[in-house]
Amino acid sequence: MLDLTRGMVDGVVGHWVWVVGPDCHLDDDGHEHPKLTPGAPAMRWACHRDTRRGDLAVLYRSRRAKDVAYLFRATSDATYEDVPDRPWNCEAEVLERFERPVPLAELRADPVTATWPALRASFVRTGAPVPDDVWDRVLAMAGHVAAGRGSDCAASGSPSWPAPTP
Repeated sequence: MLDLTRGMVDGVVGHWVWVVGPDCHLDDDGHEHPKLTPGAPAMRWACHRDTRRGDLAVLYRSRRAKDVAYLFRATSDATYEDVPDRPWNCEAEVLERFERPVPLAELRADPVTATWPALRASFVRTGAPVPDDVWDRVLAMAGHVAAGRGSDCAASGSPSWPAPTP
């Protein structure tokens, strides 16, 4: 089981969605990029400027896939880099590829996630915060089995959220 509390700063884990296009999640042949293999070395990712070491993020794959498919942990604070369209970057490791990626249509149809500002704005930024209720719902929809806030259920493996809406 993943330890989602490792790397926490002051007992707080931020939750983010990071948005990438096919150039960041597919290789030259159109297959999932090897850098997205859980356990691969940490690498630079575009993130929200408020991302801190130990924060968790789900990865929204825009354009072709249009889904939430991965869970990341930031291994550094966000730093500013003079890069067009992606000025804030941090080191991050892939913790998990979700057994069941969550398609955009399901996110829009779910009563909990449908109110999420990042989704309502069609994930136009490279990173955005994820409210706790939305975080729990997205992880549940993806079939993830541990809560991300370092709660008791993360240690026990018992889910703390309601079942996903069919």
